Amino acid sequence: MPSRRTTAPPTAADFEGAAVLVIGGIDPSSIPADTWKRVADRVRAGTLGLLVLPEFRFCKALAEEPSLRGVLPVTGLKPVSAVEAGSRRIHGVYETAQTFRATEAGLAHTATRFTDYPKWNKKIWELTSVGPARWATKFCAPVEGVAPGASTLVELDAPDGRVPAIVVTDGAPQRVIWLGGFHDLAWDSREGFEAYRNTRSIQRMQGLSHRWMAWLARAL
Repeated sequence: MPSRRTTAPPTAADFEGAAVLVIGGIDPSSIPADTWKRVADRVRAGTLGLLVLPEFRFCKALAEEPSLRGVLPVTGLKPVSAVEAGSRRIHGVYETAQTFRATEAGLAHTATRFTDYPKWNKKIWELTSVGPARWATKFCAPVEGVAPGASTLVELDAPDGRVPAIVVTDGAPQRVIWLGGFHDLAWDSREGFEAYRNTRSIQRMQGLSHRWMAWLARAL
């Protein structure tokens, strides 16, 4: 769609011709309720693919937006706050950057395949967690549960257990990707990893990004 500059909240008409809608970094309460309802209706009808990038400020609010709750592949989120009173640990936040691993479902799914060759695909996913090109994050939206019919394709290898990172609704006809942990990959040359400055890492991310959009648009 042609872009336009505006300070007004988007309406359903603004994306009526779009095949994919990307949501990230916004307070859902700033968008009219009827807009979210139209988003959900189109997702259910299979005419709109939905890519959700949950970052720390509004991830819980997005998961709890009334219309979206019916189409998102997660059932809810823990609050991004202290695990318990007086604790320095915060749900979803890690002192050291954590890496990702593809699940068996993720190795097979179209949206998270680097290649159609299974052995190579598994090897590439393993390589994303090691070396100077590794993908790691200090934040992943703390998912409480995966919705019925949804699948976890990629998990975060966190100290307190594996956390769903990429979760999809792959029903007929709905297509939704919940993309936690990839909103802000960590990089630190002193610690030996620079995801955003490593050509190989960037190429892998570009490849996956293209697949996400193509799958959501039903081109794959």
